Amino acid sequence: MMIAGLGMGILLVGATTVLSSGIRAEDAGAASGLLNVMQQIGGALGLAILVTVFGAATRASRGPAHQVLTEGITAAFTVAAVFTAAAILLALTMKTRSAPAAAEEPTR
Repeated sequence: MMIAGLGMGILLVGATTVLSSGIRAEDAGAASGLLNVMQQIGGALGLAILVTVFGAATRASRGPAHQVLTEGITAAFTVAAVFTAAAILLALTMKTRSAPAAAEEPTR
């Protein structure tokens, strides 16, 4: 639990900083709200998918209880690893957009 808490603390702060760094001041509130909503939905959806994979793997498995549990956990961790690899690949291949240059106002 301590390792998970430390890792999530580092990841969420870093992701929030990177994702909100190029946002204009007037869009900061909307961007922050969207980021928080996506983190909450992503966590809930990810957990639901992993629980479903675990349940399907344990229902399909036969044998002693510890073997069934091991097969379910292995299947769930495999799917989690695939999600993680896809997220890393997506993050590495996304192009960054620079903010449009502010139009200069003519002097009066």
